[in-house]
Amino acid sequence: MWSEQDYDKGVELLMEASKTAEKIGDLISLWFASWNLILPLSWNCEFERGLEYFKKCQDLSKLANNLLGISSSASAVCSSNYCFQGKLELCHQTSRYALATAEEIDDILAKGIASVSLGQCLYFK
Repeated sequence: MWSEQDYDKGVELLMEASKTAEKIGDLISLWFASWNLILPLSWNCEFERGLEYFKKCQDLSKLANNLLGISSSASAVCSSNYCFQGKLELCHQTSRYALATAEEIDDILAKGIASVSLGQCLYFK
């Protein structure tokens, strides 16, 4: 999807991967497939579908007590979904939460992604 830019095929394959991962109980693959579906669905104005996968990432991350997963999926939904829907207050709250979570675990990559997410939100605001 990213290199060949075949959106339809990429989304189809990610959805298939998500279903397979869920069927066999591979929660890590399910998380990654879901995270990768947030972006293209949201960019294609399929906001509700993108939010479904965001919620799945959040649920899986909370289940595993994985703060990195919580932060990075929150950043992804802000950058790709909330901003483009014009839900800037929700975007602002969620991106601040993502940044606070990233700071709590002191992960430089999560901090960077959350900071970009917050900056994008403030730019749109």
